[in-house]
Amino acid sequence: MSLDEFIEKTPATLDKNDSLINYVRLLKKTGNDKAIILENKRVNEKYVKNIAGVVSSRDIVGKIATERLRLSSPGRLRVSGFMSIQPLIARLDTPLSDIVKTMASKSIGILPIVGNEGLEGAIYRWSLLKLTESITDPVSKIVKKDYLKIRVDDSLLMLRQGMLNRDESFAVVVGEDGKPIGYITIMDLAYAFTTFIENIPEKHRKERIEELVVRDYYKRNLPVVSEEAEIYKAARILYEEKTRGVLVLNNEGKVSGVVREHDLIGYLALTILGITR
Repeated sequence: MSLDEFIEKTPATLDKNDSLINYVRLLKKTGNDKAIILENKRVNEKYVKNIAGVVSSRDIVGKIATERLRLSSPGRLRVSGFMSIQPLIARLDTPLSDIVKTMASKSIGILPIVGNEGLEGAIYRWSLLKLTESITDPVSKIVKKDYLKIRVDDSLLMLRQGMLNRDESFAVVVGEDGKPIGYITIMDLAYAFTTFIENIPEKHRKERIEELVVRDYYKRNLPVVSEEAEIYKAARILYEEKTRGVLVLNNEGKVSGVVREHDLIGYLALTILGITR
């Protein structure tokens, strides 16, 4: 497969002066929580679009629930205040194996691709899951038994802290009996906190933010695979549904763990492409 097969030619982009609300609107429209941030830069007496950074839900969630930002007017929050500057980039002639190695070892979800004319597109980590189509090893080889769980009535602030502390983007939601009933992602958190600031007056935010609970934002259709299932089948679910993770059951129907997007990319780097992280 060539690199061109994995490049999204029209990646999500925002201007660095766009409001945070525009990011959320883009997220809702595309279902994609990663965007390239552009800025006008003068080159040879004319202005061109230059890559200023990238922004993701993790960038938003890391800052949005702080007290200073909770007191801010939503119209004053710009994506430039959340983006990661000096992002890693790749060129059109970068070997695909190097792309996989970079995205696996650096744990990044979007890689801008540039050519002689500037931005040519981007590679998203989930698009690389197509490379797993030949991996028939069982899911049991990559299942992670230690994963993030959250109760349905827990606060989003608690979930936020758990995700940031563990560098996690996917959590299994459990009911009162402790059994899995769904999942929630860091993209859901970014949407919840940003719309909260947009809709709740400043004077009520401090007490009202505690009312944000998992129950109101989690997704019920938690995907499930068995330990014996081939790895490519788990990858196909993540690629098609963009769930960030799948629940894994053993042959007794009990939960043995989860497989997440970055677990699959890491295994891909270590096996099919023979890359060491």
